[in-house]
Amino acid sequence: MLLPSFEACHVYLAPNLARYTRIRRGWNSGQETSEIELPEEARLETLARTLGPSRSPVRLTLSGQCAHVLLLPFQATLETVAEWEAYARHTCVSIFGEKQGGWRIRLSRQGYGQPMIAAAVEESLYAGIETAMQKQGRRLLSVEPFSADVFDRHGRMLGRDFWLFVAEAGTCTCWYTQDGVIRSILAHPLEADWRRSLAAFIARELAKKGDPNPAPVFLHASELVHFSDEELPGLTIRLLTDAASKVSP
Repeated sequence: MLLPSFEACHVYLAPNLARYTRIRRGWNSGQETSEIELPEEARLETLARTLGPSRSPVRLTLSGQCAHVLLLPFQATLETVAEWEAYARHTCVSIFGEKQGGWRIRLSRQGYGQPMIAAAVEESLYAGIETAMQKQGRRLLSVEPFSADVFDRHGRMLGRDFWLFVAEAGTCTCWYTQDGVIRSILAHPLEADWRRSLAAFIARELAKKGDPNPAPVFLHASELVHFSDEELPGLTIRLLTDAASKVSP
C-alpha cells in the first residue's frame, strides 16, 4: 500500500516576479522551483492562476520591497500587544508613510528589556494575497518578510554574535546579533551595480561599530558572490546556501 503524500508550496513574491517551490512529501517526495514575471496591474491574480487549482497550502515570503522588518526600542510603558502594535504602526508611518488600509503588524519578543521585532506588510497587499489564495481554495500558512524567513531558518546555527546580510533585487537587509540578542535591523536599497553597492553597504555597517575584530559576517544572496580583499579588506564573507542549509566556506 502506498503511503499518503503531502504537497506544500513556498512562494517568494517581489514587485515584478514570483518564485515558487512545490514540495512533495511521502511516496513521491521531491521539489521543483519555477520563476515567473508578474504584470504590475494584476500580479496577485497572475500568481494565483500560475499556482493552479491545487489546494496545497502556501507559505509566502515577501521581498524587502514589499514588506519591512523593524527593531523597536524597548518601552517599559508599553504593556499590551495592542500598545506595541500601535507603536509599530506609528513607526511605519513615520518611516514609510501612510498606506491604504494601514499596516498589518506581527510582533516577535526577545525577552523583557530587549528590543521588539516587528514585521510590517501593507494591509491592502495582505488582504489581496488572502483573497487571491481563497479564490484558489488554498490555505495561507504564513506571510513573512524574506529576510526574517532567512534569519529564522539559519539564525540558530550562526552563533550568538554575527552579522547577517540578506541581499535581494534592489534591497539588502542587515541583521546584527550580539550575545544572542538582535541589536539592529537595517534595510538599504541596492543600486544597479548591486555587487559594488552591497560591498559598500557591508563595509559601512561594520565601520559604524568600529570593532577591529568584527563578529562573523554571513551573506545570503540569490547569486553566489565573492568579494576581493580590495573590495572588503581583511574581511571574510561566509555564504549561506538554502539548498544544503549550510554555510559555504
